[in-house]
Amino acid sequence: MAERIQEKERANYCEFFEPTMDLQSEGTTASQSLRQSAEDLFK
Repeated sequence: MAERIQEKERANYCEFFEPTMDLQSEGTTASQSLRQSAEDLFK
């Protein structure tokens, strides 16, 4: 369990957080895929 942060204005580090993918490069593809799926659904 992460320790409680008392000073909310001070920067802190969370060792539980690990980014897993680059959202900028895959976001466009995922967005386009979702949009195409929605359009196909209502044809």
